[in-house]
Amino acid sequence: MSILVDDDATDGWASLGLSLHAEAEDERLWVEQAPWIEGVSAELATLPPLGVILDLGRALFHRDRVQANVDAGRGPVADARARYREHFFGRLLADRRLEAARDAVALLSPHQRTAAVIVVVDQILSRTRHIGAQVNAAKVRRIARRQITEISQSGFSALQDDESAELICAGYDALVSAARRTGALLADADLVALENLEALRSRAARFALTQVADAAQELERLVPRRIRRTKRVAGHHRSNLDDENTYPIGGYSSMSTNGTIENLVSSELAYMEPDGKGVDLFDVRWASGELLYYTRDESVFHRAQHHVTVLFSEDLTRARVRDPGSRYQRIVLALAGTLVCVRRLAEILEEDALKIRLVFPDIVLDEERALAELVFATQLSAGIVEIVVEPIERALEVAAEREKVGESRVIFISSAQAPPAPLDAAVALESVEGIAPFASSQLATLRAVL
Repeated sequence: MSILVDDDATDGWASLGLSLHAEAEDERLWVEQAPWIEGVSAELATLPPLGVILDLGRALFHRDRVQANVDAGRGPVADARARYREHFFGRLLADRRLEAARDAVALLSPHQRTAAVIVVVDQILSRTRHIGAQVNAAKVRRIARRQITEISQSGFSALQDDESAELICAGYDALVSAARRTGALLADADLVALENLEALRSRAARFALTQVADAAQELERLVPRRIRRTKRVAGHHRSNLDDENTYPIGGYSSMSTNGTIENLVSSELAYMEPDGKGVDLFDVRWASGELLYYTRDESVFHRAQHHVTVLFSEDLTRARVRDPGSRYQRIVLALAGTLVCVRRLAEILEEDALKIRLVFPDIVLDEERALAELVFATQLSAGIVEIVVEPIERALEVAAEREKVGESRVIFISSAQAPPAPLDAAVALESVEGIAPFASSQLATLRAVL
């Protein structure tokens, strides 16, 4: 149940929350931070104590000021804020993903910083299922437009008011309680949202990304860490032509009397006469074929090639539903399961050449394809994954062509449609009640590929 702050108490609640975190002597910093308050209050239905927004923004953009501590004296407010700094903000500062988040926002322009703060505040509060305060957002925005010195004076006056102090304490304690029920405060989805800020400005887009990330996290916990690879009777496939997966591994391994001048052993030059008159011993050794040359080990190292094609059927438009007992739509589970498979294959086959093609049909799954480009951003940049839009028939032809140079597997994901023959693995989403059964199908898919 949210904390209701009526209009009469909003001024004291907002001023006190800001004065406990803002630096009254730094007007220039307040000019940057005030839009954070306005943006978050316009975006969220319920709010934490407003100083929390300043803390989260400073953690991203002003690491030298994150320990700024305004003296609140002694009493319930000081105690509540101490609990907040230990159990919520302290945990955030210790999170290993915070440094990655700072890297993601380092190149943002000044007008994008407010959007980044909104995204981080929204994601953290949503993840912790925080119950905030219901306030008049318009009044909060008017307060944020005041001078920081005026806000600080009002805030320290409100510190003596029992109602304002009680509301602030309740806000801090709600954050602490929510943080204790949550694992990491920051998640991989937050980093992807910050790296793709323009594409994920809307809450709907961020929610979809978070759903896929959370579902993938649950699936990974259900899939065993170690999966035994199947031994291939046919052995490795080799290409007749050298390609990027075949490397010479030899340096100079020995010496012989056959070779080229650039591989000549340098000590042979000692046989040359310095005056250059007449025939010297170097010429004799060259004419008789006795000069020594370094020889290179010409053996090659061959990386086994694995090609996996994941086909998303057109009938997956019917998978935008959620089954009883499941927290995720079927299509979300399909993307999350694919993400788990890609991560595990990249981990297990790290010494091999792995290429994965995600094939989407034309138009009908454009939203899911755009989401996949964000979900698989790391694998796309590493060259492991390729996302294409093409007919299934063409995708099968490409998979057959890749069979000539390596092992090629095809996985067909559909709602209920029969897979085109012949395929190695098919995942049907006709009914997905809960996440554990889908984890079993993803495990079967992984084993089929390996």
